[in-house]
Amino acid sequence: MKYNSQVPPPALFPFYPQNSYLLFNAESLTTGEFSQQVAIPPNIEGGATTGIRLQVDFSAAPGAFEIDIMECDTDTQGAAEYAQVPVAGSITVVNANSTTQATVDLLPFQGQFLCLYVRTQPANAVTCTVRATRR
Repeated sequence: MKYNSQVPPPALFPFYPQNSYLLFNAESLTTGEFSQQVAIPPNIEGGATTGIRLQVDFSAAPGAFEIDIMECDTDTQGAAEYAQVPVAGSITVVNANSTTQATVDLLPFQGQFLCLYVRTQPANAVTCTVRATRR
């Protein structure tokens, strides 16, 4: 999947099963590419904080890589409108005790839209699946 391959973008709603979406789906990542973006609708509970969990699964050990977490408020100007999440906005290593998975929890998540940017593709030939889940 690539940025804007689904128009309008899919939305992550607060409740299962519509609270999860694949941003990349068993894809070989390329430096400079964006994932499919997703909309993050407001909470229906009002002031409740929105959290996002990203689970990155590689088909094998990826080697060196960098995937940036991007957000924006309107998604009207394409991928150029997105900015990197200021805290915990870069995924560069797999989890401790794992050679193929990285996870990031963002609480609160402030943007109205979310996508990923592959700053540096994995050094090894792997495929990648990334699931965004709303908390």
